[in-house]
Amino acid sequence: MNKKVLYLLLLFNLSIFALSPEVQTELDKRSAGKVAILCDFDFENKTYEQLSPKWVPIKGQYEILDGKLEGRELAEDKHVATSGMDLAIGHRALVYFEVQLHKAKNVIVTLNGVGPGKGHICRVVLTPKFLRVQSDSKPKAVYNTRKQGHSPDKYYKVLVELNKDQLTVRVLNAENSEPLTIKHDYINWPINNIRWAVAKGPARIDNLTVLKLKK
Repeated sequence: MNKKVLYLLLLFNLSIFALSPEVQTELDKRSAGKVAILCDFDFENKTYEQLSPKWVPIKGQYEILDGKLEGRELAEDKHVATSGMDLAIGHRALVYFEVQLHKAKNVIVTLNGVGPGKGHICRVVLTPKFLRVQSDSKPKAVYNTRKQGHSPDKYYKVLVELNKDQLTVRVLNAENSEPLTIKHDYINWPINNIRWAVAKGPARIDNLTVLKLKK
């Protein structure tokens, strides 16, 4: 199929694709308008090298096991395991994924931007004891943290929304599924990269979808 035709189908008739029920529910609730699927992975029957868009390991060890992407630190790296994708996210997006902390101290999702002195723009942090949204502003980060427990064995359904200068996260199947939000001018920057970081580990993610929202 012609790439231009495929993009138009993605943009105007999202319903023909088998998005997860959680993502489809969010789109139905908010009448999101034009939406582009930037990625939609279930990690079944492939290696991470076969993923498209290309998944780039930066630090640590990554492999697909039992249909899940597993990441863990390597001692020689002296750095959290890090991997991700270049995606033209822009200023408004939904990111959905399922995560099992397993043996990780935390799992972090960073949204990253272009331009001098930029890099990390904002992030979501999930640990066994708390949930956090953060603006990676310079010289000092600004964040909002909520205490809540996350079991190492459970797969948590995480929904992240970027809306210009605001970052919101909900853990849909946690005991506290209320939104946690931070609003900060530094976040209002075009995003072109998304990464996952795993401290210690391993941790596993599954059913990853990134949608670009347009009015």
